[in-house]
This record gives sequence, structure tokens and C-alpha cells, in this order.
Amino acid sequence: MKKLITLLLFAFVTTLASALSGGPDAYGYLWADSNEPGGPTYNWIDITGTGTLVTGLTDDNSVAFVPMGMNFHYYWGDYNQIKIGSNGWLSFDNTSNIAHCFPLIPTPGGSSDNYLAPFMTDLIFTGAGNNAEVYYEYDAGNNRFIVSFVDVPWWSATGPGYVGLNSFQVILNNSDSSIVYQYQITDPASFIDQAGCSADANIGIEAPTGAYGLSPLTDAVPPSSYAIQFTYPTTVLLAVRDISANWHLNSINGGEFNYIGNNVAIPVNLASVGNTNVASAITANIEIRDVALTLITSYAINLTGLNFGIDTTSTFIWVPTTSGQYSITTTVTNIDDINPTNNVLVTEIEIIDPAALSSSYKYVNPLEINTGILSWTNGAGQGGGIYIEPNDYPFVLESIAAYLTGIADGCDLEVFADDGIGGLPGTLLHTETLIAGNVTIDAWNTSMLSAPIIITSGGFYISWKDGALGTMQLGTVDGDPISRRSFEFLGAWEVYRDNTITDLMLAANGYSACGSFQLAVDNSIDADCFGAATGAINVTVSGGTMGYTYSWTGGAGVVEDPTGLIAGVYTLTVTDSLGCTRTDSVMITEPTQISLSATSSDEVIANDGSIDLTPTGGTPPYTYSWTNGAGVVEDPIALTAGTYTVTVTDSAGCIDSLTVTVGSQVGVYEIELLSQWTLFPNPSNGTVSINIDGALLVESIEIVNVLGKNVQTIRIDELNSIQINNSGVYYVILSTSAGKSIKKLIVK
Repeated sequence: MKKLITLLLFAFVTTLASALSGGPDAYGYLWADSNEPGGPTYNWIDITGTGTLVTGLTDDNSVAFVPMGMNFHYYWGDYNQIKIGSNGWLSFDNTSNIAHCFPLIPTPGGSSDNYLAPFMTDLIFTGAGNNAEVYYEYDAGNNRFIVSFVDVPWWSATGPGYVGLNSFQVILNNSDSSIVYQYQITDPASFIDQAGCSADANIGIEAPTGAYGLSPLTDAVPPSSYAIQFTYPTTVLLAVRDISANWHLNSINGGEFNYIGNNVAIPVNLASVGNTNVASAITANIEIRDVALTLITSYAINLTGLNFGIDTTSTFIWVPTTSGQYSITTTVTNIDDINPTNNVLVTEIEIIDPAALSSSYKYVNPLEINTGILSWTNGAGQGGGIYIEPNDYPFVLESIAAYLTGIADGCDLEVFADDGIGGLPGTLLHTETLIAGNVTIDAWNTSMLSAPIIITSGGFYISWKDGALGTMQLGTVDGDPISRRSFEFLGAWEVYRDNTITDLMLAANGYSACGSFQLAVDNSIDADCFGAATGAINVTVSGGTMGYTYSWTGGAGVVEDPTGLIAGVYTLTVTDSLGCTRTDSVMITEPTQISLSATSSDEVIANDGSIDLTPTGGTPPYTYSWTNGAGVVEDPIALTAGTYTVTVTDSAGCIDSLTVTVGSQVGVYEIELLSQWTLFPNPSNGTVSINIDGALLVESIEIVNVLGKNVQTIRIDELNSIQINNSGVYYVILSTSAGKSIKKLIVK
């Protein structure tokens, strides 16, 4: 019942003064009325014979989203459905209600943002003799969506509870994104202005943030045969950077069921829904909490930016260890984000114990105490329902239950298949009427099925419908986490109008015939070397009905624990003798391939060749083994010309080899010269003589150390008295016109 504070009755026809147009708002929208030159022309469109009648509007309420049949561009968003409120408003958000006193436009936050207010005032659809109606229609030929409020009165504190008549409509023109409000007939004489309210009537548009909009009329009633047009900006004045927590868990953010011990995949989708690229850091924190709000685990998404119109999905894996209700919360932060209303998303997930003989599938917290009720003004035959999609099949449904409150009139509890249009309730699978006297108030009332219903795929609906007197009530639970799986029935099934803030207290009781059948990967062994078939997987299968069969992808065969596996992803499907299946995937990895490269230096002055080896990949450290006496070092030196092969072994025992050739810059003539001269003694104590064949024409003689540095140049008259003071290894180089000859000299 509304509380009337002070009533001031105004019998007047609104004077529009000189304001025939206005704007722009901060985004660039303009408005003009039918009295403005160049403004819209009033032209009422009658859809009462062709449009869809809206059911369920009463007093201070709204109906579920209705489809528009098109994507309408409003501010920086695109929308294909809209909510209709009894108080003359429409919203692109899932608004529950906007009621008297009404917010000024624009007002951030409050009852709602992102709405249209063609005639937002205290209207009512109930009361004896009240013929108020709302119709909607997608006019495909003219690419527009129309909503018409017909013969709708104001609420009144005196009988019959309403006063006056108003007919108005909204036209959303998809071709140019303009919005037209038309007023066929209004009744300003019956308008009630309550003192103390900021607005008893408001006409305008409000942006998704509520920070800006246009309001041509406040606390005033437009005249009959009148139109107002809101024009989308030719040039948008506002750069909007808006990152949305678009969806998580599933695309409708709907509640799900899963098992203890399962890998629960949690996809999280972020979207840039503004009109300008976001170039600053974006963070999304994903938290899973239990009913006591204890943090169970968390994940994070970090982006460097996101272009507008683009969305991105990241997936996380959670393995629950305890049954019960949990919430998944995604919170987006970005320094440039202009719209906080879409930054937080909360969804419910219920974890079931697969070993339980039977479980209750419901979207109600463990306290199971209702915080509200669902009832319909016109009661009988109307109701609500929830959608249950089991996480395992075949699912055996044994009973259903409803938490009932209010007068014990009785009600129907039903089960429907999800084979209706658009996945809505279709085939009736079970119905039971709970009669007055057999209904327990403020408690769960259970309907046992005469025979279990076997669900082999998809889901099913549990329905509650009010009894003959229309006085039964269903308990509801408000507040996060919400399943978004609630529906309403008012002659036809639709998404429940308060679907984002309320869960209906209905439950399914049953079990999966395969619930005890479990598959767990115990461990896997990776391939020890690149390309090696040495991987293995060990699994454990339990429960179900013995007689398991195994099927692995990737060539792993049909055994339980495959061995001899190369790197790759292997997926196992286990089937028991009843046909229950379980699937899991395992990745076998391998180290990178050992790769060897080398450069060599030629032998120039005897035994001075070398090899520089570079190993990569595998699992360091490495060991080396060279042929031809080059040793076990990585980079051998003091090599003569020839071919050398190295075998490299890493710490895992993986092997690779490489052959390297050391060249020679020693000429053929040098070999002939070696016999024509001698060094003695060699080794020497420091005094050396050189004996040269008299036929050999010597140009020069020099002594160099192992680094190739000249130590001494010998004259021909010094051949018998060469003195070297330091011990070591030296090379004597004898040069002739035909070439050089080199001999090693050791000084002790």
C-alpha cells in the first residue's frame, strides 16, 4: 500500500513555455518536439491489433525482457531486448522497478540507469474495471520497434484505486537510432503532485552511467496529439572507454552444478563496450568464495588494453574439494573506465558430492530461509519455475519440492522438459496438486514422482503454479550469488523479471546413475628426450559398474595405463558396463631437441687447429666425447688437420653428435723440406744447432712460441749457436722461396 504524504491536485494543461527543443547532453543527444519547426510530426501508430500484449504488469513492477527483433544503438551500446515497467519506463538493463518518487534525469545510480522515460509517473494496471494495456511490436518493414501504453491511469489512494487515462508510445527507429515519444491522449486534470517528491512525473532519456541525459519535461503532463524526438548525435561529443565484465562461467552467467573433484572450467569474457579504444592497463580479478565468503581461490587477467568492440576470453580451472554453494565474482578495474555499473559480475555455482545416494539440486543458500515471496495479483494458474541442467547423465529425478509461504490454498508442482520454443518449458513430465490442508506453510513441500524421470541430456524445469484461489505464495531468496535460472508463468513462460536479483525456492532431488563413476589421472611421465617414445600415463578408475573399456586418442591405444608415448595431448574416455563415460586429458611433454653447431680453425703451423662447439637444447649440463684423440672438452685445441666427431650427452642421457673438419694451411712442399734440415739436440737444454742441406736456399729462419709470437730471428752464421733462455714449446720456421717448413722444438 502506498503512503500518501500530501496531495496537491493540479488541474491544468501543461504549458511547454518556450522550450521546444534542447540539448545537447554530454554525449551529443538533442531533442525537439512537434511544436518546433523541423521537429517530429505527431503520427500515432496503432499496434493493438498486430502487436504482442504484455502480461504481468500491476503496480510498481516490470515484466521480463522482451525481444526487439533488432539491435538498437543507444548511447555507446547495442541492445536487442528491453524491459517494460508499469510506471511508464523502459530499460536496456535488467531493472526490477523504478517507482514513486521518481529520480530526476540524469541521476547516477539510484533505482536504475540506462532507461527511457516516455511518461515515468505513478501508473497502475490493477483495479476493477481498469483496462490498461501495453503492446509491443517489431515493425520489420520500417526497421523500428514500438511499445504502446494504452488507457493507463494513475494510481489513486481513493476508490477504485486509479484515476485518469493516458495513452502514449515509444518508437525506436533503427535506421538512425532516433527515439520518438508520442502522446495520443493525456489527462493532466487527474495528475497528482505529491509534495516532497523530486519528481512525480518525468520524461526523458538517461545514459548507461546515469551521469547525463535529457529531460524535456519534469512534473508536467504533455498535451495530447504531441510528440518528442531524441536524435542520436551526428558527432559524438564524448570518448567513452568502458570495459565490461561481460560474462563468466557461461554466456548467460547462469548458475551451474558440478562435482567435488572435477576440473571446473571457468571461462571469463571481458569486452570493450565503449566507443574508444582502451590503451591503459586492464585487470580482472576472479574470486571463488564459499557461503561464509571465505576466499577459496582466485585468478587474475591482465591486459595492456582492449580496442572498442573487441572481447577476449580467458579460462581457468578450479577443482572443488567440498560440496556446497559457491560464488564466482569477476571485478574489472581500469583507470579510464567511465562506467562502473558493468564492472562486477557474480554468479552461483553448486558443488555436489558424487558419492551421495541422492542430492538436492537448487539455487538456495544452506540456511534455506526465504527473504521474499513470489505471488501474483491475479493468482490462480500463474507461477514461476527454475531451470536445472545436471552436470552428469543419465540423471534420475526422484522428487521435486517448493518452499511455500502465505495462506495455505494449495498449488501445482510440475516438471517440464526443455523442449519448448527457445528452450523454454515444453513437454509436461509430471504434475501434482497440493491441496489446502496438505500444504505446510514456511517449509519445503515435496512431490514424490510415481516413477523416476530419466534425463539423458539437456535440462528440465521445476514449476510452481498458484492454486484456485490464487493466494498461495512461493518463497524467494534475494542477494548474491544469483543463478539467473528463474522463470515466470503468466499464461506463457518467460525469464523472471527479477532474474538477476532473486532466486525462486524450488528444488529437484535426484542423482546421476553415473555419479559414483570417477576417473582420476594419478601421474604422467614425460618423454625423457626429444622425439623419444618414453612417456607414460597412470590413471585410476573407480565406482560405476565394473567392466570398464578405455579409449585413448593420439595412438595411446585401449589400455588403462599407456606407455611408450611421444610428446602430445592424450584424451582418455572410460566407459563402464552401463554406458557411463568419463573423460580426461593429459599432456606429455618433451625437452627441446639437442642442437649442435661448430666453427673450426685450420692447422697453420702444426698442431694448432681448434674447434669451437656450441650445444643448445636438451637438459644441460652436457658431457663430450671427441674422436681422434681430441678429448672430452667442449672446445678442443692443438689439433692437427683432420675429421673429428663429437658425441654430446645431456643430463637426461639424450645424445646428439656432430662431425667437424679441421683444415690445413701446411703446403705439400713443406713435407719435402722436412728431410733437408734438422734440429739438435731436441729436446734441448737451451742451446740448439740447425743443420741445413747445402742445396737448400734459405731466406729466413725464425723461432715463435705457441702463441705464434716471434721469439728470435736467426742469421745463417748463428746456426750452430742458437740460445733460448726460457723452457717451453717453440716452433722453428724455415722459409725458402718455394715455401715454409716448420719443426717443433722443446726446451727444458
